[in-house]
Amino acid sequence: MIDMFANPEMLIATAISNAWKAGVRHPIALANAGIVCAERTAVQGHLSGRFEMLV
Repeated sequence: MIDMFANPEMLIATAISNAWKAGVRHPIALANAGIVCAERTAVQGHLSGRFEMLV
């Protein structure tokens, strides 16, 4: 899955977009969807170093 994304920003934007399509409308909940996606991806070792240091 991570190979589909040229950069981590696109991964997070896609997570937020998917949450929006699922009916999530609260800004904090949308941000959380992006954060959770980034954390899970970083734990798996797929994000660049600048994002891994944030987790």
